Amino acid sequence: MVPKWVTPIVVAAVAGISVWLLSEQAPKAPRLIAKNNTVPDTYMEDFTTYIMGKNGKPRYELHASYMAHFSVDDHSEFTSPRFVFYRPDESQWVVSAERGIATDGSKQIVLRGNVTLFRRQSASSTSGLKIDTSELLIRPDESYAESDQLITITSGKHKLQSNGVRAYFNDGRVELLSRVRGVYVL
Repeated sequence: MVPKWVTPIVVAAVAGISVWLLSEQAPKAPRLIAKNNTVPDTYMEDFTTYIMGKNGKPRYELHASYMAHFSVDDHSEFTSPRFVFYRPDESQWVVSAERGIATDGSKQIVLRGNVTLFRRQSASSTSGLKIDTSELLIRPDESYAESDQLITITSGKHKLQSNGVRAYFNDGRVELLSRVRGVYVL
């Protein structure tokens, strides 16, 4: 039989040794969680956003079926983006694509996959100038777009093709860059 005074002494000795062992360990540094580029920090579905000008009128709008933002490099990815750029003369440029990526705080947006630019004379107009390409860089703050890919322009029965285009939305100017060929039907 063990005397009653042995049990408290053994428990105190084990507790003292445990405290001493824990104090001898090196402190653990805080563990950093790596940012993952494959997981968005925010997302939106089926949204429309308006960017207003100093005059209180919309400069452009963006609609997309899905947008995800990645904080690791501050970029956003869009599914089915559609931009509407409003011109001072009430006409509009509508730009759509299968997908897009915005970088540099949305100062540059690259659209890819069945990219279409359409200039219509009014919000209710269905006729106008249509430009099709596979990739387009947009600078929304400058109301500007460019591509170095093959583009096809149609307007009524007329058709042009070019390697590359620059489009200035505010003044309605379109520059064809090289190897321009076309059909003009009378």
